[in-house]
Amino acid sequence: MTFTTKLKDEITKNEIDKIESLVELSAFIKYAGQIKKNKITLVMENASVARRIYKNIKMNFGINIKITIRNQKRFRVKQIYILEISEKVDFILETLNIMKNNKKILPEEYFLSSEEEKNSFIRGAFLACGSINDPASSGYHLEFTSSMKKEGTFLSALLKEFNIISKTIKRNNHYMTYIKSAEMISDLIRLMGA
Repeated sequence: MTFTTKLKDEITKNEIDKIESLVELSAFIKYAGQIKKNKITLVMENASVARRIYKNIKMNFGINIKITIRNQKRFRVKQIYILEISEKVDFILETLNIMKNNKKILPEEYFLSSEEEKNSFIRGAFLACGSINDPASSGYHLEFTSSMKKEGTFLSALLKEFNIISKTIKRNNHYMTYIKSAEMISDLIRLMGA
């Protein structure tokens, strides 16, 4: 089990309230969701994250979610969890402050007005696209991967509000927001509830 998997398992054990679950879900769909015309597809490798996201969607929107579990046999056998949402898609995207007038947007100020909401957004982003290597390794760092630069810089600005300094760089077709300071990484892990 990787260090990232252990950390995500620990984060998903924490109970959160309705508002925090909406904000966490917003970040997860923003950073990991494949949004097509009338469908949101979420693909993940971690069973506890899949359970958490499924529960959050069910609790907040009361809709049916198609679940597919696939075995991937590249290098080692692992399960891939696919959640497909095809009900109330526009309503969900607007409620979660992801889309407005059919355009993908960054969260508006009212959506992240408290420290708990900002914390939930960071946690949701980590569950969606975050990874961390083992602290015992030489290049210890934590990173978030996003498809657009503005999503990476938004996350970087949000982290800065908690005195966590990160950098966003382009890597291949994605943007990576990363933290190298061991002290700041441990602050962020605490912030996310692990």
